[in-house]
Amino acid sequence: MDWLLIGIIAVIIYALVAGYIKYAHLWEAHVTFYGPILALKTDNVGFFDFFRRQARFWRGYGTLGAILVVVISILMSALLLLAVYNSMMNPPSPVGIYEPQNILAIPPGVNDFIPITLAVIIGFFLTLVVHEFGHAILCRVEDIKVKSTGILVAVIPIGAFVEPDEEEVEKAPRSAKIRMYGAGITNNLVVALICFVAIVLLLGMATPSSVPMIQGVYKDYPAGLAGISPDSVIDAIDGVHVESRTDVSDLLQQTVPGDTLTITTLKGGVSSEHTLILGGEWPEELDNRSSGFMGVTYYSPESAEQIFSNFVKSPPRPPASALRTDQHGHRGRQPEPGHPCV
Repeated sequence: MDWLLIGIIAVIIYALVAGYIKYAHLWEAHVTFYGPILALKTDNVGFFDFFRRQARFWRGYGTLGAILVVVISILMSALLLLAVYNSMMNPPSPVGIYEPQNILAIPPGVNDFIPITLAVIIGFFLTLVVHEFGHAILCRVEDIKVKSTGILVAVIPIGAFVEPDEEEVEKAPRSAKIRMYGAGITNNLVVALICFVAIVLLLGMATPSSVPMIQGVYKDYPAGLAGISPDSVIDAIDGVHVESRTDVSDLLQQTVPGDTLTITTLKGGVSSEHTLILGGEWPEELDNRSSGFMGVTYYSPESAEQIFSNFVKSPPRPPASALRTDQHGHRGRQPEPGHPCV
């Protein structure tokens, strides 16, 4: 599926529809534009008044949130300066996670590790909705009128907004404005904490999979030279179906360097065949063996689960290699950068 073509068609359709709505002056009470971005809004915002019933709680929530925002901002600034200092003293190679585009989390798709997927888009949108609702709730708690609220659309929903009465904002006490402006970030912090707790609680329900899903490909080794890519699943070797990393290991241990194999992989529902000649030189970090070396590493859910459990108990910084196993099922270090490794 050509996602670029689909994206271009979607942009063209959006431009035509948005242009027609704008120049035909349709639904002006509920549709406005900020440049090319279409805003769907409503002035039916009486539901925010519900939160005034717990005004004392929300004022306390806003005050605590404002304090947390200040503390976290100071800590993050200090960590950022420390990271900059360490990078200047020991500059990392500009590959992998240290590539310039991977410094940015927004917009999605620029960062190789934050792709444009439905889940990322929904998460990004809901984050902004939660953020804006925090402003609206504290506006009403502080007796500041909310004129309208709505969502922003640019082909897809990209955010939300709340429009307070600017005159009433100016007249509000400084403490009220601090609580109101900080409420959005406070909401995001609370939701992030809830999500983290949910992950911890749900982790015990996860069942580790032994499916041979490739995480990384060693540079200049047979698998990479044959065009095998990360995030693909090994489905068969020389026509023999495999269901686990153990199956792959058992077949590879019967090989010798120089053997030719046909590897069938699955990715995105598409099956591909790759012919490769097994190598005999193993990376230094792996035990050198007599069998042929293909040059891939797998996702290791069991290790990930153990690391996450250790992180919950005390947050160390585990080496990334602990999440990987080599083609024979043994843990190994990260492949040399050169091919995408997620």
